[in-house]
Amino acid sequence: MPVKQLIKYILSSLSTSLFDILLFAGFCLLLERPLPVLYGAIATVLARILSCACNYFFNYKLVFKSQQNIRSSLVKFFILSAVQMLASAGLITAGLLIFPDFSEVILKAIVDTALFFLGYVIQKRYVF
Repeated sequence: MPVKQLIKYILSSLSTSLFDILLFAGFCLLLERPLPVLYGAIATVLARILSCACNYFFNYKLVFKSQQNIRSSLVKFFILSAVQMLASAGLITAGLLIFPDFSEVILKAIVDTALFFLGYVIQKRYVF
């Protein structure tokens, strides 16, 4: 894999991860009081949907410069994203139940960093 592509992937992922974390933090602020048990999971899902759309565009056009059919790669990308989102939501919810005083944002950053490495391999091999 060319180094330039790896750098683009990292920059794309970092920018959309930052966007995701900012959205997550905002949704946590809005949802913590009305949904004290599920706010972490719901905030994760909402933030991921919005950041995922940005990430697909960046990866399709700028990182991998894919020639694949948009519909095909989009379906695969969103299936991968849904699986990652569910894993993230589940791990964050479990983490908040086990460690209720732990920062939601730091927990999300740790969980999503691990999922980042798995996602790269899958995108490179199967999506684009």
